[in-house]
Amino acid sequence: MDTELFSLMRDWGYFLLPKKHAESPGYPGVYVAIRQTPTEEHFDPESIEARLCNGQGSVERRRLQLHMHGELPHRVCPGRLTLYDRFNKRVDFYTFGAQMMMDANDEMTIYTFTSSAPILLLAEDADNFPEQFEAETEGLLAGIHVAWARDDASFYRRLGEIEPAVLYAASLRTVFNQYAAYPSLRERFPRFYRRLYNEFQWYKEQNPDFPQGPPLVTVVGTPTPA
Repeated sequence: MDTELFSLMRDWGYFLLPKKHAESPGYPGVYVAIRQTPTEEHFDPESIEARLCNGQGSVERRRLQLHMHGELPHRVCPGRLTLYDRFNKRVDFYTFGAQMMMDANDEMTIYTFTSSAPILLLAEDADNFPEQFEAETEGLLAGIHVAWARDDASFYRRLGEIEPAVLYAASLRTVFNQYAAYPSLRERFPRFYRRLYNEFQWYKEQNPDFPQGPPLVTVVGTPTPA
């Protein structure tokens, strides 16, 4: 049992790890505490809904609670990660994939989600950048999904295999290039484009070859013929 982790979470329902840079749209990790007895002093998560990938390659939507039976997969697939309290109030995140760990004592169970890509907290920014970036990414993935016909299981399994940082970089690159190519998009969503541009430039400063990397459709790929 990680005593430091339980000490940290004593006063939190969920805790966000510091951003990698000030303008990042998300966080490298989220810790979530589910308690036997709600504190009634902050948002008290009662359950977590996430899409998990197990070692056999299957993907399933799971509701994580205080007590879980059996072994849980450690890999979270790209998509929504949603916290619910006892009043069904929710806090939504969007991940490009993450690792999950669970630890418990007599009072609470703590789920930790960490990722090499930013974990977006939705409804956090006044300019709604996380929500719009999620929508842009999901729109691109929906178009790619078409090539997988009705094989949803293989498509989501493939997403779960991609390193989160690679998936995020490909999405950032693809969305930025779309906005760079169409002035009408930049004019319609100026605040979103400004944030998008800043994030793109930050990645470019870290790696000058970043702009020449593959688009999202190439990173995800197409199904292997039978």
